[in-house]
Amino acid sequence: MEALYRFFNGCAVSFAALLAPLPPLVWCVTLFIGVDFVTGVAASRVEARREGRAWRFESREAWRTAQKLGFVIIALGMACMIDAVTAGFFAPDLTRLFAGFVCGVELWSFLENACRISDARALRWLSRFVGVDSYLSPEMKSTGEAIGYDNSLTRALYKSLQSSGMTVANYGTIFVTIADHDKQRALPLIRRFYNLGFNIEATKGTCEFLRSHGIRTRHLRKLSEGSTEIYDSLRKGHVTYVINTIDVNQHSTRRDGYDIRRAAVENNVTIFTALETVSVLLDVLEEITLGVSTIDAQ
Repeated sequence: MEALYRFFNGCAVSFAALLAPLPPLVWCVTLFIGVDFVTGVAASRVEARREGRAWRFESREAWRTAQKLGFVIIALGMACMIDAVTAGFFAPDLTRLFAGFVCGVELWSFLENACRISDARALRWLSRFVGVDSYLSPEMKSTGEAIGYDNSLTRALYKSLQSSGMTVANYGTIFVTIADHDKQRALPLIRRFYNLGFNIEATKGTCEFLRSHGIRTRHLRKLSEGSTEIYDSLRKGHVTYVINTIDVNQHSTRRDGYDIRRAAVENNVTIFTALETVSVLLDVLEEITLGVSTIDAQ
C-alpha cells in the first residue's frame, strides 16, 4: 500500500511538472534527493535516541543515495534525447514527466522521515497513510471477514484461510520474534511447528528462550545489531511464515519489529501478529500434514 501511495504521488506531481520550466525542475530533483537523505539520517538518530541505543552513521545509505542520484541523472539524459529526437513529430515531454515523478516519490519519502522525526498533530494524522504498520491492534483483529464452508471444521478453516489470500504451506521455515509477556503462550505453538518439521529462526531473546526449552533454533541478528540477515532471508523467499508480537511499553524493540513486519509485507511473506490466528493455522496444518511413526513388530 505504501508503494502505491508513492506511485500515485509521483504521478500527480509528474503531471503538475508539465507546467514548470525544465531547468528549475532538474535542480528540484537533485535537491529533493539530498533532502530525503538528510532527513532519513536525522530520523534514524531521533529513533535511536528515543530507544536509548547508540546511533552510528551507515555509509551504505550514502552509497545508495549516490547510486540513486546517478541513475536519475542518466535517466533524465535519456529522456532529453528521446524528447529531442521526437520533437519534430511527437512531443511526449518525457523529461518533465520523469523529473516530476522523481520529485513526487522523494517528497513522499521526505514525509515518511518527517513522521519519524516529529509528533506534530498534522504529522500524526499523515502517519495513518505514511509508514502504515501491519500490526493488528485489538480493535482491528475483528475487522474483515472470510468464510469457508465444509462438513469438517478444520477443512472449513483451511478454506477460509485460503479465501483470505493466505498461502497455506505445511513445510519450510518460520521466523519468530516474540514479546517477553507472550513467550510462554507462544512456546506450545512454536513446538507444534517444530514437530511438523518446520525450521525455526528467531531473534536473540526468542532464540535463547526456545533453545532453553529444547527447540532447535537458528539465531538471526536484527538491523539494530548491525546485520541485514533477517531482511535478506525474507527477500530471498527463505521464510514461509513470520510470527511477531510486540510489547507496546518496550520502546527498544519497537522499531526492529516494525521493520521486520514491513519487510515481510513488501516481500509477500505471510505474517501473524496474533497468537490466536497462529493456533488456527496449526490446526489446519496438522490436519493436512501426513504424520510418520514407527510400528512395533510384535
